[in-house]
Amino acid sequence: MAINDRRDRCELCKNWVKGDDGWGLCELIIQPTKYFQICEKFRQKEKIAVIHYEWRNKTQDVVMGGRHLLFKSKIEYRYAQYLQKLLELGAIDFWGYENKTFEFAERYRKRSIYTPDFEVHETHCGHKLISWHEVKTSLRQNDIRRFKLMAADYPMEEMVLVLPYCSHNTKQSRLRGNAQKYVRRIFYCDPYFRKFGIK
Repeated sequence: MAINDRRDRCELCKNWVKGDDGWGLCELIIQPTKYFQICEKFRQKEKIAVIHYEWRNKTQDVVMGGRHLLFKSKIEYRYAQYLQKLLELGAIDFWGYENKTFEFAERYRKRSIYTPDFEVHETHCGHKLISWHEVKTSLRQNDIRRFKLMAADYPMEEMVLVLPYCSHNTKQSRLRGNAQKYVRRIFYCDPYFRKFGIK
């Protein structure tokens, strides 16, 4: 949804701005991240719930392992490089990027879907294991909800949360503690990036 800088009044709640598409919008800004939400009165009138985020991530369009891949952020690209190193060393059997989408059971008349970032195949003691790796620079409550739904609807699937480092921020520590209830483990990737010379 395109939002311009004109300071028109919201047609419904008279609070903030009217975008190019003619929708009345209200603004919520949380810290430095741009966060836009459709006007609450408009949402209730049209019976919709749409939140639009503008992220600062830079996509990475690369060819890796003979595959053309478009990563949504730099840290995903770096983690893919790490997995490719493990594949070349024989530590893992296969890795894929956004290979599968999970559909959750309907809750509160709403059905959600979730696509983990990476699918990783490993062999331990002759047994093949498949795990799903979710790469995050920081956690949000919505991420915890996805992990909880995965644990409830797909209890046999193993989730691994990948973070750059162990943040001591109070909010992030609380979210990380909640995430540990639903994922197999939390993997801190920055030390391994340095070990493999991944920048």
